Amino acid sequence: MLTIYVEDFEHEILSPILSDNENIFELFIQKWIAVYPLNVVKYIDIYDDTTFNHKMVKDLLVDIDMLISHANESEIYILQQIKELCFFTLSSEHQYLRFDGD
Repeated sequence: MLTIYVEDFEHEILSPILSDNENIFELFIQKWIAVYPLNVVKYIDIYDDTTFNHKMVKDLLVDIDMLISHANESEIYILQQIKELCFFTLSSEHQYLRFDGD
C-alpha cells in the first residue's frame, strides 16, 4: 500500500495523506509502465519511499495526464487526487511529494 502526501524540508507533513488501500495506483502503473515511456512514474518504488522535488513533480504531472487517458473511473479518481497533491507541492518552495511504500 502506498501513502502519498506533501512534506517540507523538515519532513513535516503539510497535506492530507492519500492512502491507496486497494493498491489501485500500484496495479495501474505496473500495467502501463511497460507500455508507455513514462518520465518519472517509473521511479516510484512501491515497496520503499520515493520523494519528488518541484522539477520532478512537473514531469509527474505530464505522466499523470497521459495515464488518465487510459484509466477507468477508480483509477482516474486516484490519479486526480495525486494531481492535486502535485499542485499543492508546486504552490510553495521547499515542498516535496512523497510516496511511502510498505
